[in-house]
Amino acid sequence: MKKIICLILILLFIGYQLTVNLVRGADDPTVEDLQKQIDTLNRAREQSVNATKPLEGQLGSLKLQLAQLQASLQVLSNKINQREKDLNIRKEKLIELLAIFNSRVSKDYKNGYALDTISIVFGSSGKFSDRLYRLTTINENHKIIHSISEEVVGLINEKDKLEKDKTKLASLQAQVDKNAQFIAGEVAKAKKYQADLSNQIAQLSAQQQQIIAQKLSALNIPKSAYTAQGGCV
Repeated sequence: MKKIICLILILLFIGYQLTVNLVRGADDPTVEDLQKQIDTLNRAREQSVNATKPLEGQLGSLKLQLAQLQASLQVLSNKINQREKDLNIRKEKLIELLAIFNSRVSKDYKNGYALDTISIVFGSSGKFSDRLYRLTTINENHKIIHSISEEVVGLINEKDKLEKDKTKLASLQAQVDKNAQFIAGEVAKAKKYQADLSNQIAQLSAQQQQIIAQKLSALNIPKSAYTAQGGCV
């Protein structure tokens, strides 16, 4: 029973000393000043975080837009490359047909197969049919050449349009990228500012804890209040 009473007295004494020192610490101008600074910094950090959120949303949207523009540019580049291949194929075909056409026309005129009015009226039916066939063949070749020429012109026009579209998209991409870089820079500045505030808050909090620890260490408990044998003296 004596031990219990001594223990209760010791606990009451410790509680009293803690209460007194904590009250004094709360009234201490240094602790109060530190707390005011911490509160001010916390408010500033919170305001900065709230102001940064819309910028982060804009940055996310711009990055998505950049990705979409890049995909569109890639599609256009692929189409332009394909049109270039198609154009080269049609050009080669056109050159080949023109060579054949010129060769046949030249050969027919050299061999006297030109279809004139006298040949039609007075020529034999066999020669006439042969000449007519050759002329028909030349005309057919001419139609094919004309058709391929139109395809070549169409491919050139389509390629030009794709290249213009690509130029416009590239310009838009550059503008969006410029805006994204600007906003990213602002967000980075805000994050750095918030980190600096957090460091200042941590330093001030550490000072507060040090002051409180010093006050708690100032508690004086008599060594004779509780003996090694657990009894009061």
